Amino acid sequence: MIRSPLTPLALMIAVLSVGATAHAAALDRSGQSIAPFFTPGNYAELGYSFLDPSVAGTDASGNRVPEMAKTYDFWSGIVKISTDPAYSFALIYDQPFGANVEYTGVNNFTATNPATPYALSSALQAPYGALGITGNTKADVTSENVTGIRGYKPMPSLQILGGMAWQDVEGDVYLRGPAYKAASGYDLHMSGNSNIGGVIGAAFEKPEIALRAALTYRT
Repeated sequence: MIRSPLTPLALMIAVLSVGATAHAAALDRSGQSIAPFFTPGNYAELGYSFLDPSVAGTDASGNRVPEMAKTYDFWSGIVKISTDPAYSFALIYDQPFGANVEYTGVNNFTATNPATPYALSSALQAPYGALGITGNTKADVTSENVTGIRGYKPMPSLQILGGMAWQDVEGDVYLRGPAYKAASGYDLHMSGNSNIGGVIGAAFEKPEIALRAALTYRT
């Protein structure tokens, strides 16, 4: 087995490879919205979400894939203060990315027979634990994010946004089964990988035609 800490981006790629076929978009949970900046005056919000998804079916080989999505929950909170009509500040907490999935049964996402090679060749498979690989593909990923954003309105319909964000990601990913070929047997463990980045964007609204649009970039 290979067990190695990687960057948050690498972790996201690994989890996406787990969920792309049967659990698309499982990582993005909050959307990291800046909608509070469309609300005039001061604003506060506390949110809690609990989800119990149901995902099952068959793989590309026609094997049955039992229920693989587990329940999960997450919190969010927003406080926005408008110092005057042109300036505002918001502090946003959310848990933007996560995954809680496990494949079971006998299918392309599980390795049930240690004598069966799940790679193109033993040479390709050797770096990932050779042939004695068993177990289920699963991912358990959590994240926390705190964003501070300053808003400025050069005109009533346009708002310029900028600030900083702190984000922490941790989780475990295990890839198993024929679907991952040479990568079957790969284990990834990340414990509290955090960093600080910038946020910049703009928001535009035209109330008379019920138009609101926002574009945000995070480093």
